[in-house]
Amino acid sequence: MPKHPVREMMSISDEGRTAIMVNWRVSEPFDLSVRLQSISGWQVETIGGPFPRRITPVTKILVAWPAYFVVPLKIFIFRSRYKRVIAWQQVYGLLLAALLRFFRADGSLRICILSFIVSPRRRRGFFKSFINYALGSRSVVAAVCYNPAEVELNRTLFPGAASKIHEATLAEDIPDIGRFEVLDGGFFLAAGRS
Repeated sequence: MPKHPVREMMSISDEGRTAIMVNWRVSEPFDLSVRLQSISGWQVETIGGPFPRRITPVTKILVAWPAYFVVPLKIFIFRSRYKRVIAWQQVYGLLLAALLRFFRADGSLRICILSFIVSPRRRRGFFKSFINYALGSRSVVAAVCYNPAEVELNRTLFPGAASKIHEATLAEDIPDIGRFEVLDGGFFLAAGRS
């Protein structure tokens, strides 16, 4: 079984603080940070922002878009405090990587972008160029996709960063789960909003 890219590429043995960027206000310990801290021994800090629960056209412009900049900017300003950053929200990771590259602070952090999904409308023009620029940062060590087709598509779209794009499964392989019956909707798992 291949090693998980987060574990493999973020070098578990390294000392230093780790930040996890999330798109919600952090009011209690985040389970991922607690588990990561207990497994790795890292000091893990979860940093979130005022991201709205319900996005309307007005909240998107007045709250969501500015919030996309607040968390990465906070990490960028205080980057000397951290050694690793895990971007739960991919936009945060891409913005931070672009900031680091633009201000030539590349390589000062190691960034792992989780849930790397490029929607069809973002596969061309400005967004594609921006994503390509951000992935070109030496700070980005991994962009994690959750299925092989997405990995291949993203490696084709961003050939300069192909070695940074990895697949990680969301569950362990189970050799034989037996026979099961799909009820009503014709599916047994649905995830995401889109």
